Amino acid sequence: MSSAVIDLDGSISDNSHREHLIEGENKRWREYLQKASEDEANDEVLNFVQELSEDYKIVILTCRSDEVKEETVKWLGEHEIPFDDLIMLPEGRWELSDSEFKRDKLQEIKNPTIAIDDKKENCEMFREEGLKVYAVKESSPVKYSR
Repeated sequence: MSSAVIDLDGSISDNSHREHLIEGENKRWREYLQKASEDEANDEVLNFVQELSEDYKIVILTCRSDEVKEETVKWLGEHEIPFDDLIMLPEGRWELSDSEFKRDKLQEIKNPTIAIDDKKENCEMFREEGLKVYAVKESSPVKYSR
């Protein structure tokens, strides 16, 4: 079975209410993480992931720290987001960029063929790795990009 690699923050979850906490030089990561449970689900992406789950293994690949794994699993359940695996950034590893972490972890995922992400650099990396990419945009949350 092929895998669909799904980003969490900014893709399947709407993190717009807390993004200001990690902008600029004074990033407040702990507060940003603590407020993640207040996110709403992005319904369009959620519906797409639910459809994909019928034919794909769903792997949530996120740079959200694993120090909030329990809360993240609870949030996923509350929003009825299907997933088979959850891969999170190890606590305290903020020096890794999103795309570095995700490229490294992608090698551990069995047969990845689709990716959903909101960051341009991640979408480009997934494309370089041969995946079909669905880039989450403000104007149209799920949009296929080559």
